[in-house]
Amino acid sequence: MSRRTSARRRSCEVPQVDQMPAGMIDLYLLVLQVHRQGRTEFTASERAQVEFSRYRCFLLGLPEELLPTTPAEIIHVFHARAVLLRDAFDDTTCGELIRSTMAAYLRPNDSSYDRIADAVEKSYSKAGFVVAFCRGNLRIARGMGVSLDPADIARIAVTAPFIIGRLLIVDRARRIPRLAPIVDRYLIGLIERRLATYGKPEFVSDARTYTPALG
Repeated sequence: MSRRTSARRRSCEVPQVDQMPAGMIDLYLLVLQVHRQGRTEFTASERAQVEFSRYRCFLLGLPEELLPTTPAEIIHVFHARAVLLRDAFDDTTCGELIRSTMAAYLRPNDSSYDRIADAVEKSYSKAGFVVAFCRGNLRIARGMGVSLDPADIARIAVTAPFIIGRLLIVDRARRIPRLAPIVDRYLIGLIERRLATYGKPEFVSDARTYTPALG
């Protein structure tokens, strides 16, 4: 059994109530940003992000009851789940889920390029975990099985100028009407290449029964 197949099968064993925060944590972090700005509603761009995450989660088997659409609903569902959790960190279960997720190899091959790309992706995943879930506290992250070492810092430092620079250029270009169609084609092509790299997901829901949240 390949590492990718093994990781995929392990993910199918995660209960729906745990798949929801895993698939929509980006929206919860987005809502926190919206609240810090004193807003109660999403912008058009943010609603598109919400729709994308909801649809992806739906295709992977989550019921629409666990896929909220507004900032208030997203916070309500996430916090309602949180209050039902035990106030403890079970390393045997929680720690193993975190470690196996961080260790999952998602590249299509074992070439030198794929191994380097995998290492860089893992470094960013670790950094994101430390910032988003441990408030930047490396000691807490290590206690949960995630260690951000000097090699990770070096990979981020080397690649950040290119990654962040490209992000800023694309974000600025898409706001220019004459460049927006070109940027859209570029981004769609990038997504298609990423999908080809990661492989075909095992969707379990019928897309025809999905109700879009966007008008």
